[in-house]
Amino acid sequence: MPIIDIHHPRQTPPNGLLASLCAAVTELLEIPKDHCWAMWHPVAQGNYWRPGWQDVPANDLAGPLVRIRCKSSYSEAQAKALIQLVSNELARGLECPSDSNFIVLDRVEAGQLLARGNIWPGNEKGAVPITLTPVAFVRNDRADLSDDFWGDVVSELELNTSVVPSHSLEGLEGFSHAEVVFSFHRVAGKPLSLNLRSPRGLAHLPPIGVLSQRVKDRPNWLGVSRCEILARNGTSLTVRGLDAIDGSPVLDIKPWMDAFGPRQKTIEPSWVSEVMQDYYGVARPSGEGVGTSRSLGMLRRFFGTLPFRWPAYSKEDVEILLRTPHIL
Repeated sequence: MPIIDIHHPRQTPPNGLLASLCAAVTELLEIPKDHCWAMWHPVAQGNYWRPGWQDVPANDLAGPLVRIRCKSSYSEAQAKALIQLVSNELARGLECPSDSNFIVLDRVEAGQLLARGNIWPGNEKGAVPITLTPVAFVRNDRADLSDDFWGDVVSELELNTSVVPSHSLEGLEGFSHAEVVFSFHRVAGKPLSLNLRSPRGLAHLPPIGVLSQRVKDRPNWLGVSRCEILARNGTSLTVRGLDAIDGSPVLDIKPWMDAFGPRQKTIEPSWVSEVMQDYYGVARPSGEGVGTSRSLGMLRRFFGTLPFRWPAYSKEDVEILLRTPHIL
């Protein structure tokens, strides 16, 4: 699985097209190389009616009609990425416009597939669909997806009272901090690359897996953050330092209790301090040095792309550079 049926007036596919298509699909879905099949179905003259195939020279034929069958355990994001990949591979191999391809995807449910002598039970790799409904929404002035300067961001968490009672926040004001689980809704559902990558794309840092860093482009697109509680007002909780943009769906809110923190000394790689040095920084709102903190972070990341390791300059040196326009 998946099974890909391709219908086209050409009697045979270009050499190597089906093999390369299956290789690309198995890499995308991260499944064994023999778990994808592709079949070419030539359609004889007179046995079809499709604009783009009628009375057209062989070199100008429109794209194929394609039917993909795959397991229902694949996510919506995987299904969309699969359709797009198949379209791109066929457009390249057949030298036809990708917008002339017609592709339909059918999902096979549990109990409807016999493979390798067994009926597929539908729980492959423990993949059980989960439906989550937001209990609140984030309201703040932060709309951009940039990484840094969350320290002074004040947010209102407005309860979704159609899901939880209006008194659900009562008592939370007795805690100094809360733990918030939210959705990276602006990127959720988009195709993912789960290949090894360096934190923040900095070439001098080691490539690591997606579950070894806190990027937003991750399976399930969930964020977990601890923030300071400033006030509770009925169905709204005011917090500071929550790294979620305006409109983010909140899936859960919990009071932070020290007893739930690590019970042993924590250890982390040395690169963490580099990528986090401005994360909870505070951008200066006005006066001399406007934007200095934000510019400093940008400059640090620029130096991070160079062959030498930051800091090549001290923080104080960079502050002087930023305040002296004729130097930069």
